[in-house]
Amino acid sequence: MKPNCSVIDSIAVGIYEVSNPELPYDTASCQYNCIYLVAQNGIDYLWNTGDTNDSLLVCIKEEEKYWVDITNTHGCKSSDTTKVIPIPSTEAYIYDLIPVFCSYEDSVKLHGYPFGGKFVGNGVSHWDEDYYFDPQKVDPGAYDLIYAYTNEFECTYNDTVNLWVFEQPYVDLGDDTTVCNNDMLTLSAPEGFDSYCGLMAV
Repeated sequence: MKPNCSVIDSIAVGIYEVSNPELPYDTASCQYNCIYLVAQNGIDYLWNTGDTNDSLLVCIKEEEKYWVDITNTHGCKSSDTTKVIPIPSTEAYIYDLIPVFCSYEDSVKLHGYPFGGKFVGNGVSHWDEDYYFDPQKVDPGAYDLIYAYTNEFECTYNDTVNLWVFEQPYVDLGDDTTVCNNDMLTLSAPEGFDSYCGLMAV
């Protein structure tokens, strides 16, 4: 008959807490905006895109999910997932504008769609709810005219048109002169112009 022998042993088990990456909740932002997704509480990071930084730059074109795996200082691993949702864009554009001016021309009213945006650029003025471009207020040259519209979601969209302002031409036909009745006099205008328009004196 064998004796009933027993033995006892024990070990201490330490349990480390798993860290939460704390990605933001699903994020809606303006379409084509770029935002940073930031993970926390880790020493090593691996995003589903292959990036290994704690933050990931995302340019929002369509709805997508992103996730990250992190490892904390104790070697414990955890993950988190978030979704980015684009707010539909609003098309904005400038219309009813011929972008070529002579420097002496009067100001023209500017039109943008949708109504309610703002025009920005050299030579632009604002009166009441209307915007105008005045070629007399700028030097001859090329200028960017920008129309910016902000929709109800606080998303801003732009359209840009290049404006050209040309210097007023200078013409010198010489000194005043007199001729006899029924005589002919030839007047010569300088070269270099695209077209000429003259008046006939009788």
